[in-house]
Amino acid sequence: MTLAATLHLPQGSHEVGVVMVVGGHQTRAGSHRQFLRLARRLAAEGHVSLRFDLPGLGDSAGTLLPFDDNGLALRAAIDALIQAVPSIRRVVLWGLCDGATAAALYAVTDARIAGLVLANPWVRTGQVHAQVLVKSYYRQRLLSPTFWGKLLRGQVGVVRSATEWLSTWRTARSAGNTTDGDLPARLRRALSDFSGSTSIIIAEQDLTGQEFLLVAKHIEPTVSIAIHSVEGADHTFSTQAWHQQLEDLSISAIAEIKTPTSASPA
Repeated sequence: MTLAATLHLPQGSHEVGVVMVVGGHQTRAGSHRQFLRLARRLAAEGHVSLRFDLPGLGDSAGTLLPFDDNGLALRAAIDALIQAVPSIRRVVLWGLCDGATAAALYAVTDARIAGLVLANPWVRTGQVHAQVLVKSYYRQRLLSPTFWGKLLRGQVGVVRSATEWLSTWRTARSAGNTTDGDLPARLRRALSDFSGSTSIIIAEQDLTGQEFLLVAKHIEPTVSIAIHSVEGADHTFSTQAWHQQLEDLSISAIAEIKTPTSASPA
């Protein structure tokens, strides 16, 4: 498999290598060049990192696959990183959105992975999404003076809004256990089975992140996962201040990741 990638290699010896797994249909630069900026920050801290385009995206040839079917691409990227820098003893997967979920699902299959840093992991099902909408979005609307102002001025369709809310509420009520559904259950099992270190970074105003927090309540309590929140942030941490916090949390998480007992593929 041939993938387009960019290696960031600071001077000195290196034991930690970070492979970035993009989310959505992003290229290795990322929204607002966030992966490029993170890679430069990692290099300034002495960490090697590899950014790559998944098959069918950016400069990589091949067929675009579902995000959870990119295991071969992740393995190829890790192989390329270690081949380029043989001194690496710890590999960290850093992912955003469905790239974060893909990284977690893959990590349990490769003993070289010592840690995960996951931003707003994707766990969306219809039921989980509805529960978060009822809990967060609609509650915020009811508490918003702007909403009530529009309602009084006739700028909000009362019947349509009520029907929409009732439909969402029924979907949320029918969900039962939030770990039902294939994707939330798969991610929960992957995080529970992973023996390395896991840090989750959630953007406070992101529905995707809030959906993960709902599912995370059902992860086994014996599993040690650090969850951090960036106040006010959106899905891609688009402001300088939010991205700075994302970088700081990522650097701290990587610094705490220990060397795995095995350095060969599972």
